[in-house]
Amino acid sequence: MTVRLSFALAGALRLAEHASAAPVNLRRPGGPFTNTPALQLIVETVPGHRPVVYLLSSGVPCLNKPDGAPVALYAEWTPTLPDGWPADPHEVIDLNELVPAGTITGRPLPVARGWYLPLHRPGRRSPLAVMRAAAGAGYSHLSIDAASLTLAVVKRRHRHLQPC
Repeated sequence: MTVRLSFALAGALRLAEHASAAPVNLRRPGGPFTNTPALQLIVETVPGHRPVVYLLSSGVPCLNKPDGAPVALYAEWTPTLPDGWPADPHEVIDLNELVPAGTITGRPLPVARGWYLPLHRPGRRSPLAVMRAAAGAGYSHLSIDAASLTLAVVKRRHRHLQPC
């Protein structure tokens, strides 16, 4: 089953522009795409609950809200089960390994799996350039194929409700 995630293009472009303009793009030691501007696709899972999926900028200093929390762009819809994800995440953070499970909330803590979506790829058209052009042409959403980590832009048409 193919899992396609949809994000508001304006928000994704804001994150991408931040990553591209940041003086440093950090990765964990040994991680892929060292110092390459990227969007981070994060999937947090807790057994028995629907996954939470969001995008972050890889730029440092981080893009933060006024309260200091990182700016995250949440997917408009997430699958019930995390089927169809790439087999090997670039990063895995299991908070249960850092903190005894349930000590904070009384229930299991999320496991965050992360993938990097580079914004500049040698020999290919830049996803950042595609996103900029799409935003200027009226496209409204960024679509990510969860299995292949490919990006696409989508122009959504909203149908007017018809009277019954």
